[in-house]
Amino acid sequence: MPSVTMVFAQLADAFSFCTSPDVRHVRTTADPPMAPEESLKMLKEGNRRFVDGRPLGARTKDAARRQLVDQGQAPHTAIIGCADSRAPLETIFDAMPGDLFVLRNAGNTCTHAEGSMVGSLEFATGKLGSRLILVLGHTNCGAIAGATKTYLEAKVPQKAGSALQGLLQDLGAVAEQAVQEAGPGASADEVTARAVKVNVYHTMSFLLRFSESIRSAVREGTVQIQGGIYNLETGSVDFLGALPTQTELLDSTMAIPPSMVEAGEARGKHGVRTGADSAVPKDVALKMLKAGNERFAAGAPTATQTSGPMRKALVQCGQAPHSAILGCADSRVPVDTVFDAMPGELFVLRNAGNTCTHAEGSMVGSLEFATGKLGSRLILVLGHTNCGAIAGATKTYLEAKVPQKAGSALQGLLQDLGAVAEQAVQEAGPGASADEVTARAVKVNVYHTMSFLLRFSESIRSAVREGTVQIQGGIYNLETGSVDFLGALPTQTELLDSTMAIPPSMVEAGEARGKHGVRTGADSAVPKDVALKMLKAGNERFAAGAPTATQTSGPMRKALVQCGQAPHSAILGCADSRVPVDTVFDAMPGELFVLRNAGNTCTHAEGSMVGSLEFCTGKLGSRLILVLGHTKCGAIAGATQTFQAGGEKAPGSALEGLLQGLSVVAKEASEELGPGALQEELAAHATKVNVFSSMNFLLKYSEPIRELVRKGDLDIQGGIYHLETGRVEFLGRSPQQAELLAAEGTLPPSMALGTVRTTSDGPMAPQAALKLLKVGNERFVVGAPKAGKVHSSMRETLATGQAPHTALVGCADSRVPLETVFDALPGDLFVLRNAGNTCTHAEGSVLGSLEFCTGPLKTRLIFVLGHTSCGAIKGATSAFLSGQKKKAPQALDALLQGLGSVVSDAQKELGKKATEEQVAAHAVKLNVFHTMNFMLKYSEPIRQKVRSGELEIQGGVYDLQTGRVEFLGASPSQAKLVAAEGAVAPSLKSKMQGA
Repeated sequence: MPSVTMVFAQLADAFSFCTSPDVRHVRTTADPPMAPEESLKMLKEGNRRFVDGRPLGARTKDAARRQLVDQGQAPHTAIIGCADSRAPLETIFDAMPGDLFVLRNAGNTCTHAEGSMVGSLEFATGKLGSRLILVLGHTNCGAIAGATKTYLEAKVPQKAGSALQGLLQDLGAVAEQAVQEAGPGASADEVTARAVKVNVYHTMSFLLRFSESIRSAVREGTVQIQGGIYNLETGSVDFLGALPTQTELLDSTMAIPPSMVEAGEARGKHGVRTGADSAVPKDVALKMLKAGNERFAAGAPTATQTSGPMRKALVQCGQAPHSAILGCADSRVPVDTVFDAMPGELFVLRNAGNTCTHAEGSMVGSLEFATGKLGSRLILVLGHTNCGAIAGATKTYLEAKVPQKAGSALQGLLQDLGAVAEQAVQEAGPGASADEVTARAVKVNVYHTMSFLLRFSESIRSAVREGTVQIQGGIYNLETGSVDFLGALPTQTELLDSTMAIPPSMVEAGEARGKHGVRTGADSAVPKDVALKMLKAGNERFAAGAPTATQTSGPMRKALVQCGQAPHSAILGCADSRVPVDTVFDAMPGELFVLRNAGNTCTHAEGSMVGSLEFCTGKLGSRLILVLGHTKCGAIAGATQTFQAGGEKAPGSALEGLLQGLSVVAKEASEELGPGALQEELAAHATKVNVFSSMNFLLKYSEPIRELVRKGDLDIQGGIYHLETGRVEFLGRSPQQAELLAAEGTLPPSMALGTVRTTSDGPMAPQAALKLLKVGNERFVVGAPKAGKVHSSMRETLATGQAPHTALVGCADSRVPLETVFDALPGDLFVLRNAGNTCTHAEGSVLGSLEFCTGPLKTRLIFVLGHTSCGAIKGATSAFLSGQKKKAPQALDALLQGLGSVVSDAQKELGKKATEEQVAAHAVKLNVFHTMNFMLKYSEPIRQKVRSGELEIQGGVYDLQTGRVEFLGASPSQAKLVAAEGAVAPSLKSKMQGA
């Protein structure tokens, strides 16, 4: 028979964490062009999901990213939006990489027909097949407000002294029209609000007046131009439709632009199921599970995070789950996710092997509670493929058919599953492999658990017999994500007709405790000192090998159901199978409210641990909380290793996140022991530090618990269970308790996530901003983003103003959603995007927008981001190498020719033998530096800020295939350019000469 260590290792391997699956399809050139009407519908549906707080999310995996690289992009919509950091377009429309070709600048405007905006749109509609152009403004637009103020304060145009002034003057016509429409007496705010809509129409009109390729496509009906306004406060987009004067403009002769005169489903009453909702019939509940799993497997989940009102309803109205599910504890089978369920829908029980071994145990008792008190009408026993517990039990059975005495809880579990393995062997027949037997055993075990419920739980038997409850089985396929629903137990009718058997675990009765032999709601609350005394006495009996706790009888279980629970103590312990808490304290059912996780820690004040303790001490009347650590704790040992290894990186799994969270405890233990402490000594001391850390967490972040302790109605104690002796070392209260109670309650770190930057936040240092970009990209790459959904209070805060920590100049390529790539929240990034992430005019929208961001918005980092497989760079490379030097009749041609100098430099550096693909790849990097150098040469405000150290300009290249950003640092030419005198941009020379 294998050792316990070997079996445990096999189980641990089987239960290893895996990353979240790719949940949504990405658009590529393999998809046909989408009709404008369908594209508009997708935008509206996506915005509705965003407003409702139920986005489908845009998480992609390597396979999806490789698909985007190999097959290329085919965005269904091209959007001109504002660079305002509060309006992240992919987020607003809940879009996937590959969906949207996004162009952004301050004021969502077009100022030059040959400029990057118009050229990029011609590229999107001509080369990429986008059939819809959306011009999107937004409320409280800073650029529009600035232009309006400039117009109202000085109607006589002044010579533009910077790109920003040029931008504001270009928007002057918008402000002037808004003033006329608003009428005399209108306030500046009223004019500004009207100017937002005027500006949207102004940009739409510009495209129809000055771009022949777009005019032709709209005239032929292959492309539509729509307008919209995003409301920062509500999150909704007001879709304006087509330009009112579109027909008139299309019938007119195309004008020459000024810049080219010389050159050319509902869930419950509260959104979640609560006690206020009626019971769901069993057949409907099953249908809901099947539909939810279908959504999950198809990558189209609808469940979202709960809002404050939803959580309040769950607390005030109680729970009314439509189904109770007994599933496996395997980390790869997150039950609520598998069925796309919201909080309040499923009553989930999980253990290794989704099994029941005792009729009086927590699993059966919990199911009786769910079907009796909570009104659940469906029980689903859910197994899964590649189950480690079943594999371990099968191996144990095949290698040693003679039962051995269980030396640990794990061995006991595997032996209990031996009957399942034996039946699977018989069904599989002689010659079946271990894998074949294990696969069959998964199904046998589901039926075994269903049979156990029907044989040994009278309340469940009665409910099934009466037709009020149904028991179904299912197997979750780890590879496909689909559940194979098995239906009812084949022998159900036979079992219901038989006499209920007495389960093996209840052959001998035990002594009585409380009025009913067990503690129930009929018993009075136990004072905290008495509860502590009971724990100490119970542990002493356990350690001495003289326990008195016995199995419960039928009347005891009936009393527990009818009278409810009244545990004298709540215990937060470790999930380690060697620490069975009820057994350690020789407790009967009803005495202890036990919470367990790896490391007996609290990491979130709003999480299940703290919430459960508040429920126990508030609703159930428990007067004692005991935080229980134990020696040789694997979680603490792992955290100690993580701390000693050092380094900072985003967690790649929930386990890594747990160990990083506990490394703070290891750090504190290291400081207390001093240098030279051995790893084993450090881990041992960290166990004690961790107990006090969890106690302090409760005293700092849970106001209900703080208040009870302050009034003397609750006591929080600590202890360490010694695996070697079986005894608990009681540590008493936290040394910091008095100090923590005297201080004001604070907001826990986990609840500070999701805060947004506004003007109340001071400017962020460039290196701090750069670190945020690096860490955010790392989270994106490993599939562990933190940026949450945007709720109404965040939008209301954002409406007060923006203070982005970074200005980003990126490509409009739909495969590079910048906020997603850097896992950023609205308010973090001021994003400018065009085809090729380039600056073509010093007075143009990109440079003007950057001066606005680094000036009035006080942003101290500009980051220029190119990306691999850039279509604009490829097009410019092809045009250059083929020798095309014709005069550019369209904005797109001008854009590609403008990038020709970058391609020329790339070819010179690589040599004439370089292939076109190699030249294009190198040109991506050179183009990033070219854009950075353009700013340093032609924008005096930016030059001055870089020279003084107030501003930094950094560059990077995003790898479409890996998702990682290669950070390039500052331009190699920065020192030389900053020291030299500022030059006059080519596009400004003619204007200055004529002035």
